[in-house]
Amino acid sequence: MLNLRSLGALRTLILYDGHRVPPTTPDGQVNVDMIPQTLLQRVDLVTGGVSAVYGSDAMSGVVNFIPDTTFTGLKWNAQSGISQRGDDNSFQAGAAWGTTGIQ
Repeated sequence: MLNLRSLGALRTLILYDGHRVPPTTPDGQVNVDMIPQTLLQRVDLVTGGVSAVYGSDAMSGVVNFIPDTTFTGLKWNAQSGISQRGDDNSFQAGAAWGTTGIQ
């Protein structure tokens, strides 16, 4: 969940390629961990008075995740970690593959 300007995650509007992302949690918030980072080109952020143009959902700001629609090739990443106390192991892996399309 993203909480811009400490106004709460419900006041931050999350967009994916300009389209509103529906709530993913029972309390109406959007968990941005569900957006695959490997497929993103950039993230646009709008805060301040300009975000009010988007409505009451965007009181603290707007975050727009822009996908890389022209990606060709292969991207992959892997990440692992462990806490300072030696517990809570974690591992994440992701891959993306894209072509120019079949003609």
